[in-house]
Amino acid sequence: TARRLRRRYFMNRMHVTGKEHLKFSKLRDDAMTINMTAKCCDTLLCGQSTRYHGNAVCTWPCAARFSSPLKHGGDPFDVTRLRCWIADWPKAKYEKLWSADKVPGWFMVRDKVHYHGAAAQELYDHFRHCLLFGPADEWPGESFEDLL
Repeated sequence: TARRLRRRYFMNRMHVTGKEHLKFSKLRDDAMTINMTAKCCDTLLCGQSTRYHGNAVCTWPCAARFSSPLKHGGDPFDVTRLRCWIADWPKAKYEKLWSADKVPGWFMVRDKVHYHGAAAQELYDHFRHCLLFGPADEWPGESFEDLL
């Protein structure tokens, strides 16, 4: 069976050291996602889809590691608050996470959102709001587009 690729979403602000080592590409000319990779080894760092409207980036923890946002004045309470696409996760792994931390989650079936856990709908609505409106202009760092 094929393994699903886990994703993490961040607001479209980042601090990058060594910008000259970045490369941007699409897998196909008509692809909706632009990928940011390292020139030297093609490590996949993050990507931005037209679906995010320039407000967020997606990362794959199996591909790249990131330094703590606390190094850059980030929110010390910025921990996992909501898990996405939980129906795609292996059931035993999700149940283990759920029993440990009770972080709510969501998934979709035929464009209908389903929620699991306390405050899941409120957190999902906040997530969607962030994707629609993006980070505040005064947030530190550069956007994906600034780095292109």
